[in-house]
Amino acid sequence: MRQIGHIVNAVDRLTDRVARVVSWATVPMIGALFIAVPLRYIFDYGSPYLDDWPQTGHSALFLIGAAYALLTNDHVRVDIFYRSMSRRRQALVDFFGTVLFLLPWLAVIGWYAWPIVRSSWGELEEFPETMTPGYFVSKSLILAFVVMVGLQGIANAVRAASILIAPKESDR
Repeated sequence: MRQIGHIVNAVDRLTDRVARVVSWATVPMIGALFIAVPLRYIFDYGSPYLDDWPQTGHSALFLIGAAYALLTNDHVRVDIFYRSMSRRRQALVDFFGTVLFLLPWLAVIGWYAWPIVRSSWGELEEFPETMTPGYFVSKSLILAFVVMVGLQGIANAVRAASILIAPKESDR
């Protein structure tokens, strides 16, 4: 059981580190937008690269950031009842919510995204509106989302299961 705890902690650390690295995408993304907007509206000059790559960075923030939100329990949830539940009941909701809803949903997304991403990489797909290279990177973020949220979801489910199988406070 101790080894499982190490694996869960490793997934938590991975999620945290990846989210911190991806969060730095905001710096060049905001910089590009800070440059692109005045160029477009003041100087009547547009650059597809200044439009497309911030879009990819923005996608990365949300898609990879979802795993971090799951790690830190900052994801969207109807908290009316959950907040007042005991720790064991919260663990029950977390476990079954992950196993019955999150993981199957991620499997469906992964199943349908895989051929799209594979095809996009096969042709090194460009952004459709501007024909700049790199659209395949944006599409790959869908699979990164599935992997990162899936790993974090499994780690959270294992953590919840360990709470559920632990003896109750009154049993000790």
